[in-house]
Amino acid sequence: MPRQGLDRSQVVEAALTLIDEQGLDALTMRNLASRLNVEATSLYNHIQNKGDILDGVIDLVNDGLTIPATEPGWENRVRAYCHAYRGALLAHPHVTPAIALRPVVTGASMSLVETALRELVDMGFEPELARRVLNVVAAFVVGHVLAELSARPLYSGRSEDEIRLLRTNLAAEGRPLVAATIAVEDADREAEFHLGVEMMIVGLGGMAASGFVVDQTDPAGLAGTD
Repeated sequence: MPRQGLDRSQVVEAALTLIDEQGLDALTMRNLASRLNVEATSLYNHIQNKGDILDGVIDLVNDGLTIPATEPGWENRVRAYCHAYRGALLAHPHVTPAIALRPVVTGASMSLVETALRELVDMGFEPELARRVLNVVAAFVVGHVLAELSARPLYSGRSEDEIRLLRTNLAAEGRPLVAATIAVEDADREAEFHLGVEMMIVGLGGMAASGFVVDQTDPAGLAGTD
């Protein structure tokens, strides 16, 4: 029997479940309608198109994210935000590519952006620079998660003798640091992420203290006020 009382939230939640289970390519109107036990055309009573569904799915992922205002100090709030965002993306790995490619345009996502921009403005960044900083932070988190999801040990499957020979050859070719740091095992992605977050925090603190503003005449678009 057709499903009664269907609404937009149910369509979006079913879409997220479908993506989680089968991947982003599985999200079609036919597959989604079959999961909801309705005709594909009836979905358009609740959503505009596939892009509208993806916006809703991204909102669902972002909806549980908050920048904890109770954390003392902006540094701790940045850490909490970055690690919470990473956790949300890792919980929905098939959604992450869509988040990387789609601009933020919807409710829950915009609310998150507004809160983050307010935090940066309160730190002393003027709004345009705050937008740029937020884009950099978000790009780092999403990009790192994408790399983390696709990463494989570069030299896995090689024997210890093969690795030893590779290191010897690299050292002989004048690349001793590469030879010494070849990783056979999986890298500690969480530790690398933590390092990246701490580097951004140090940079943000320095920029705020220096009074950076947007300067369109500067090649980097930034200039210090000192």
